[in-house]
Amino acid sequence: MMNRSTLIIDDSDALGYGFKAIQAVLTLFFWCAWIYLALPLASPVASLIGFDVMFHGQMDLGMFVGILVTISLLLGHVFISVAMWRYYNLRQYRGSQRQEKERAVSFILKDELAGHFDVNILDLDVWQKSRKLNIKLTDTGSIQYVQMPGLT
Repeated sequence: MMNRSTLIIDDSDALGYGFKAIQAVLTLFFWCAWIYLALPLASPVASLIGFDVMFHGQMDLGMFVGILVTISLLLGHVFISVAMWRYYNLRQYRGSQRQEKERAVSFILKDELAGHFDVNILDLDVWQKSRKLNIKLTDTGSIQYVQMPGLT
């Protein structure tokens, strides 16, 4: 059974080399197919610039209708593919509540925070209530000094 806590897109290292190779070949194939299908669209633009290598001769009405049908089929295919992908994701991950897990915040107590930065807890209370602080840190990451603009 599939582990629903981690998505494969977030953990692509879990995929095998064979699956990655197949995915790369399919991606290359579909990009090449997309570029090949887009060539008739680039032809009028290329002829305006001065390149007349795509079509020799004038484009007749039948060719124009064929291009429109091809574009319509391609857009329909993309629409249906995205709709099927959305349906699959909704069905697969609807109950996992992944978004709420990512929003979970771990709270740090004031004494832990003061101990981590080696400062007085009373100073930390004053600093948290102030609106602005200028903090200078040392090279090791500990606090060298804290200034509160307007008070000093």
